[in-house]
This record gives sequence, C-alpha cells and structure tokens, in this order.
Amino acid sequence: MTMQLRVLTGTHAGARLDLAPGRYTLGSDPQTDIRIDDWPGCSLSIEVDQDGQIRYSSDTLPETSFVAFQPVRFGPLVLCVGDAGADWPDDVALLERLLSPAPPPAPRTSRRNIVRTAVGAVLALAAAALLPSLQPAFLSDAAARQHPETAVNQAKGLLKQLGFREAHVAQVGTRVLIEGLVPSSADAARLRAQVRRYHPGVAVNVAVVDEVVATLRDTLADPALSVRYEGNGVFSVSGSSDYAERASRRIADVRSDLGPEVRALHVEISQQDPSIKTPDNYDAALLADDLHYVETPDGTKHMTSLPQQAAQ
Repeated sequence: MTMQLRVLTGTHAGARLDLAPGRYTLGSDPQTDIRIDDWPGCSLSIEVDQDGQIRYSSDTLPETSFVAFQPVRFGPLVLCVGDAGADWPDDVALLERLLSPAPPPAPRTSRRNIVRTAVGAVLALAAAALLPSLQPAFLSDAAARQHPETAVNQAKGLLKQLGFREAHVAQVGTRVLIEGLVPSSADAARLRAQVRRYHPGVAVNVAVVDEVVATLRDTLADPALSVRYEGNGVFSVSGSSDYAERASRRIADVRSDLGPEVRALHVEISQQDPSIKTPDNYDAALLADDLHYVETPDGTKHMTSLPQQAAQ
C-alpha cells in the first residue's frame, strides 16, 4: 500500500507526496527529507510501515499514530495522511473534520445537557481561534497564484526528479509553464500525470522528440532519407534520394508546423545519380576498384563504371 501525505495549510497548501515504507524527516531545514519552508519548531520524524500505518514524533512530541483522513494540526500547519489510491475528500472537507469533531452521544439527563452546552461553547471558541490560521487552506488556489515562485521551484524539482533535461520551467505573469522537449509520448504522459496530481496550477506544453521524428519521416515518405535527433532541439535530415527536390520542398512546407521547440533543422539531401543506383532487387553485388557489378533475380547482369570519387 502506498500512503500519501498532504499539506492542507501554509505556504505549501495543496502539496501532495507519496510515501513508500521507511523513515522520513520533515521540517524547514534543507537537510530534511521533506522540506516545508514555514514548518514551525523542530523537525518531525515520520515512520511508514509496510501495512500503511504511519507514526510521527519529535523532540517535543511523543510517538503518535496518524489516523487516515483525519487532519492533524502542527501550529499553523495542518497535515493529513491516507491511502494514495483512495478517493480523498477535498481539502475543505478535511479541514471541516478538524474544526467539527464528531458530537458526543445524546445525553439522558439535564446534567448532561449542561455539560454538552459547556463543551459546545468551548469547541466554538476553539474553532474561532483556529480559523485565522486555517484560512490559507480555504484560499489555497489564491495562495498559489500569489506565490508563483513556489510553483516554479516545485516544477523544477519535478523535472529534475523525472530526468527531463531538455524541458524547462517558464513564468509568464502569474502563470507557470513547463515547456521544451521530452523523449517519447510515454514520457509526456508521465509528466502530465505528475503535474495534474501534484501541481494542478502548472501548465504543460512540451514537444515530443519521437513525434517530431515520425512527422518528418511521414512527410518525406522516402526510406532513402535518414531523420535523426541531434539534441538541444536540433533535428537533421540526410541522405541521397531520387526525389531530392521534392524532399526539400516538403521539409520547407512542414517546418513552420513543428513548433518553437524545434530550434534547428539541418538538411543535407543530394540527388541520387541514376548511373550508380543499385536495382531495387538483386541477388549479388560486387564493387571492385571503379567497376560496379550487380546481378538481378531475372539473371540480368548490370556493370557500370563509377566516377573516381564515388568509387572511393
């Protein structure tokens, strides 16, 4: 079972992190496993068991078990854990659980009515005192818009984690975008899934290397030509073709459709010389000095003299 930790309030309100079994440290120190910039006090130690049980402790807190989908307050911050694959309530519903604990059983005597009234008054006062510190959670979307630099840093961390070196993060006004190139369609889908799950305020607009290569090959429709990705947004088309002029024209037509992530397209296409072209089907071939010999399936023998440069 994979458990998930969610931050419901504070600077990182809305952040989510899957927790594999093991021990983690959480705090504001850069050396902690899980860093929360506005974490109050000393670091928290979190231990996740194989069966999904999670316990926490610190220098000032005894070891205590988290209860799934029951938020826990640490000063102005509220954390919650649960099964990553489960249907989670939204953040507001989770915070309501913290503010509105289950009511006690119905009283049977007037004395219990008095006690219930007193407890209700205390809970109301506690909720009133807690509400100001929980406001960031109810306004988590607004907070994310007010702090785009936080989203930028989180998106950069995600790209580093996934190993997408040719993708980058850009900030346009209050919008945060992931742009650039990723190797395959599967990589693009994995990136979008991670962003949708953990950073829903970030937009993804990446080009896929394999798709660009496939587009060029389909456009050329010439197996004699080679299409390659050279790196850093540079693609190349090379080879010798019977239809070199047509190929160059098709590349010019498709170039503007490839998008800005394709920084350069190097084209080296030469016209195939008919005198040295090998038949499409042949049983044997021999190249010796400047003599080119080919025998086709019908028994016809083709012998041509190559130009000195071609023979070399």
